[in-house]
Amino acid sequence: MRNLCFLLIPMGIALLIFSIRNIIRFAKAELFFEMPCLEEEGRVHLPQGKYGIWLSGKKFTKSPLGKIGFQLVEEETGQSVNLFPSLMRPTVSSFKMARMELYSFQVEEEGNYTLSLDGESSVRDRLEASIENLLFKQPVDLSNFTVQIRKGNSIAMFFLAILGINLAAWMILGGIMLPFLLAEAGY
Repeated sequence: MRNLCFLLIPMGIALLIFSIRNIIRFAKAELFFEMPCLEEEGRVHLPQGKYGIWLSGKKFTKSPLGKIGFQLVEEETGQSVNLFPSLMRPTVSSFKMARMELYSFQVEEEGNYTLSLDGESSVRDRLEASIENLLFKQPVDLSNFTVQIRKGNSIAMFFLAILGINLAAWMILGGIMLPFLLAEAGY
C-alpha cells in the first residue's frame, strides 16, 4: 500500500507539467494582427477558426474602454462578423504591460477582414468607463494602447489547467505524506 502512495508523486508531477504547459499556451496565444488605437481601421487576413479581440497597453493608465467600439467586416461580402463579449475577460499581464480579451468571434471562411474602431462600445464598457472617469480625471492616452487579434483558446481548458495544478499539488503532497501516516497507523 505504501508503494502505491509513492506513485502519486510522479503522477502529480506529470499532471503539474501538463497543466502549466496549457496555461503558458493560453498566455502566448498566436498574434495575427496588431493595430494602434490611434488608427481607425486595419486590414487582416484570417484563416478559418476561433479568435479573440484583445486590448493591450500600459498597466496603471486609464484605458480607452467605453471610448472605442469594434466592428469586423469581411471585405469580399461586406458582411459584419458577430462579436461576442468575453464574459470572464481573461487578462495576461507582465510588469509594465497587460492585455485583456474583450470579444471573441468565429471565422467561417478564410479571407480578408477589416477591423474598425467605430466608437460604439458595449453597455458594459460604457459603465466601466463611467466608473473609471469618477476615479481618474486624466484623459485617455490612446498612444499607449493597441488592439490585437489573437488565436482563440478555450477558457474551459484554462480553468481545467488551474484545477490540474491544484490536484497535482495535492497528489504530490499526498504521495509524500501518506506513507508516513500509513506507517504510523500500522499499515
